[in-house]
Amino acid sequence: MTSTPKRPCRNDSTQLLSSRTSSARNRSLPPSVTSNFEARQAESPVANTAVEAQELPLWKRISDIGLVILILPIVLVLALVAACWIRIVSPGNVLFRQTRIGRGGKPFTIYKFRSMELEAPTDVHEAHVEHLIKSNLPMTKLDVAGDARLIKGGCLIRTSGLDELPQLINVLRGEMSLVGPRPCLPKEFALYDAHQRSRFSVQPGLTGQWQVNRSATTTFSEMVRMDDQYAQSISPLVDLNIVLKTPIALLGQMKACAQARAKNRERLPVRRAQQPLRPSISVSGPLFDLSLSATQKISD
Repeated sequence: MTSTPKRPCRNDSTQLLSSRTSSARNRSLPPSVTSNFEARQAESPVANTAVEAQELPLWKRISDIGLVILILPIVLVLALVAACWIRIVSPGNVLFRQTRIGRGGKPFTIYKFRSMELEAPTDVHEAHVEHLIKSNLPMTKLDVAGDARLIKGGCLIRTSGLDELPQLINVLRGEMSLVGPRPCLPKEFALYDAHQRSRFSVQPGLTGQWQVNRSATTTFSEMVRMDDQYAQSISPLVDLNIVLKTPIALLGQMKACAQARAKNRERLPVRRAQQPLRPSISVSGPLFDLSLSATQKISD
């Protein structure tokens, strides 16, 4: 008696088809390609940026929109003045966009007034911030130290907070708040340890705890601790206290910038006077003009 071959059931055929499909996919992608893809994902600055986000209080959203509407006439005048100045001293785009890390570790696009020359390199700032984070030195700004990438009046635009005015667009869109930790760049976020990322549990802001309470010796770890304290004790009174302290902090930044520029101008004649005269070395006219123009550009 001959037995008829048993037909495979539908589930068996489905499993067989899926196994063949998966094996075909594995054959179509060599191991080197998959390993390179995983390596690129691991090296990406925005990879694994998940941070547990706090629920946004309703009072904070209402106060943000209300204050923006209240100060809108003054903001429009200041923004117009800043935009005209940037257009005069540095032809090109007045605004620029940049990716930052916000609430919950999610990237978003931030808007600022341009205070640097077009196509200014960013590796100087990135190296500076990385050094401050890894060495835990005081969080000094390149603006005060004298950044050659700034346009004329760029230091004043940055220290006075005028470059941050377009971020009110981010506030109205719900991506930022008036008060909160400052959003950082993706490459800076990658330098944060896991326990230092709790500051990203709340919305980033135009001003914050660190901005109004820092000193000349405040380090990166102290900045993180201040932002953590704000995230844990967020309330309307805390936000109001920070908003009231912000103008004083801005005046302090502007004063420090003016003093630093004055010191740089005093050092320039001293350095020229200390240079020994070398009559035996002839300097051509075009070369001398080029070096002088470069010095003036850096001092500005």
